[in-house]
Amino acid sequence: MENCKDIRQFKILFHGPVGAGKSCFANSVRSVYKERIVFGAAEETSAGKSCTKTYKTYKITDKDSVTLPFVFSDVMGMEDYVESGIHARDIINVMHGRVKEGYTFNPVSPLTDADPNYIHEPSLNDKVHCLVSVVDANSISLMKTEMIQKMKAVRNAALDFAPPAKADVADSQALFQAEAKPCMRCVQ
Repeated sequence: MENCKDIRQFKILFHGPVGAGKSCFANSVRSVYKERIVFGAAEETSAGKSCTKTYKTYKITDKDSVTLPFVFSDVMGMEDYVESGIHARDIINVMHGRVKEGYTFNPVSPLTDADPNYIHEPSLNDKVHCLVSVVDANSISLMKTEMIQKMKAVRNAALDFAPPAKADVADSQALFQAEAKPCMRCVQ
């Protein structure tokens, strides 16, 4: 049985609508540690379609090229309609560590256990340790029902997968100090 000590890197997955800022946030964090502008993850501009088509994990390194103990997993953005953007089931598969690096997402048909990109026995390192929902605060009231349903499906799967956590946006630093540091110590 695996435990926290077996985790090499704390895996953080961002998910949410196209254009919400998932890849932009990941690039910003990477830029802070590199002390220069980094453009690793493609960012949606105004087309309304996800730039990210494949599953990719980004290692975070500092200006001295030292690899930090956490990684960002990037997935296709969610779109308003059922058969567009990433399928909620694929996000759930990523959370459970069942998706191979480089897998190309299919909005119409999620990954199945018959696909060669499906990991049948994921290790703790394959699994997501932190799920972050990213939503544009300026357009949250305009979200369509289909988008809300996709996000709820992912949230409910995450609640079944791990102990529930609550983030108070106004006090995110306190959340990091209280929740993330014990996990980060695990991967040091």
